[in-house]
Amino acid sequence: LFEVIELERARPAVCIGDVAGHGVGAGVLMAAAQAHLHAELRHHGDPALAVNTVNRYITRHGNFGRFISMWVGVFDARQRALTFVDAGHGYWMHKPNDGPARRAEYEGGIPVGVDPDQVYRAESMSLGARDRLILYRDGVIEQRNPAGEQFSHQRVSQFIADGAMPRDDVASVIRAVEVHAGRTELDDDTTVASIQWKI
Repeated sequence: LFEVIELERARPAVCIGDVAGHGVGAGVLMAAAQAHLHAELRHHGDPALAVNTVNRYITRHGNFGRFISMWVGVFDARQRALTFVDAGHGYWMHKPNDGPARRAEYEGGIPVGVDPDQVYRAESMSLGARDRLILYRDGVIEQRNPAGEQFSHQRVSQFIADGAMPRDDVASVIRAVEVHAGRTELDDDTTVASIQWKI
C-alpha cells in the first residue's frame, strides 16, 4: 500500500503499509484496508480516526492471523505541521534541511488487525522549510547481502544527502540496497518515498 490523497488545498495525506503474508488473501485484505482508509481520510481528514476505523473493520472481517503495518500522515501547510499515526510500521526518517537524516521519536502502536480494542492516537511534529520525510518498507532494511547482513536503518540514513531532491533520495537508497544485495532481484517488495516540505 502506498497512496497520496488530496484532502483539501494544502492538506495532503500520505499512507504506506504492508500486509503480513503473500498471495490473493493478502492482496484482498490490503485492497479493503486501502479503500476504507481512503474513504475515511477524504471524509474527515483525521489520521487517528481513520486508522481506528480501519482497525475495527479488519479485525471483524479480515482473515485470522493477518495484520497490516501502516503509517498515515496528514501534512498541513497552514500549520507547518505533520499529524501522523504509526501502526506498527516504524520505517521512516526525518531529514531536516540543516542536519542528518534520523529516525523520528514517536509512541506508535501495534499493527492494524491485531486487537479490535486498540486505540490509535495521532502524534505531531513541526517541519522546517525544505525538510524531507523518507518513508520505506521492511524490504529495504531487511535485504541481506551475500554474507547474510541486513541493510539496516543506519545505512538508509547514509544515503539521504544534504541538498538532494526527493527523487534523489529514492534513487540513492534503491541503488544502495541493490549494491548491498549484489543483485537487482531483491528478496521482498521494496518501496521508498521521499516527501519535501517546500514552504
